[in-house]
Amino acid sequence: MVKKLLFKFRLFKATLCVLLSFLVASVAFSVENYPDPLLTLPGTPDVIDSGIEADGYALGLMAYTWGYPLVRMERIAREYTHVSKRVSKTSYRAPLNQIGWARELASPAATDMPTANNDTLYMSSILLLDQPYVLTVPEMNDRYYVIDVFNMWHELEHYIGRRSTGTAPGSFLLVPPGWKGELPKGMKILNVGTNKVWLWGRMRVVEGEDVTMLHSLQDQFTLKPLEKTSNKKLDNLQDICDYPY
Repeated sequence: MVKKLLFKFRLFKATLCVLLSFLVASVAFSVENYPDPLLTLPGTPDVIDSGIEADGYALGLMAYTWGYPLVRMERIAREYTHVSKRVSKTSYRAPLNQIGWARELASPAATDMPTANNDTLYMSSILLLDQPYVLTVPEMNDRYYVIDVFNMWHELEHYIGRRSTGTAPGSFLLVPPGWKGELPKGMKILNVGTNKVWLWGRMRVVEGEDVTMLHSLQDQFTLKPLEKTSNKKLDNLQDICDYPY
């Protein structure tokens, strides 16, 4: 009795396998021979040319959207590091890897560089991160200031200033992509996505304030390679890593 049941089970199993094989084969055959409307759609030279033109236009838009930020930022980098002897006091140009500050407030006569506000002194630095750089900011005594850190895609990656990191003295380590090293004590690391960045800042001037008194404060903003920075000096700075970012 047991042998008969075992034989019937094996026979059923073999029959089921055969049926499944036929089913799979029929499905595969029907898929292979299914007419694709896109492949069988009649076309003319005009239709083909129109499709190629539409594809080219779409690709051009994507290329422009992808590449324009890089071109614009490179243009800014070259213009803002072009320093001549005739730079006005409202200009904030500076050589590569240096900080440039406007020494006077903008007026209608200021045409050298963009100055949307006339109550802030502007600052700029184009930084080539061939190595880590340390940006040091002084005690600002609650004065409003901001330094935006843009990558070459014109994306704002970091925000340094009163609203984010406070106005106490601090030190920020800007590192190139993929950098692996030991973070010195008292620094806040700022990772960026490109090897070149733009630091663009502003400092508030109180109405009626003598801006010449702020020149010494501007001069306390420093930008140096990490290897040229004294760790002893950094140890005396307030640790600002706990500020929300």
